Amino acid sequence: MKNLDLPFMGCLTERNQDMSTTMPSGEIAQEERSARRLLSAIDDQQQIAPFSEQGPQFDIDAAYRITAEIRRLREARGERVLGRKIGF
Repeated sequence: MKNLDLPFMGCLTERNQDMSTTMPSGEIAQEERSARRLLSAIDDQQQIAPFSEQGPQFDIDAAYRITAEIRRLREARGERVLGRKIGF
C-alpha cells in the first residue's frame, strides 16, 4: 500500500467556502490547479510531493481553500459526502 501525502478532506469552514472573496486571480488559479492535481493523484493512486514544498505562499488558509475546491470537484462529478474524517 502506498503512503499518500494528502490533506485532510474534512468539513468546510466559513473561511474556505469561497476562494474568490479574498484571493488575487493568479493565486486562485494556482490553487485550482493544485486541487485538480491532487484529485488526479487520488484517482490514479499516485504519490506526489507535498504542497508545502511549493513555497511559503502555501499556508493553512491555502490548504483549506484547496480542500474546499477538491470537495467541490468531487461533488460536481457525482460523489457525495457520507461522513466526516476525524482522526490522528
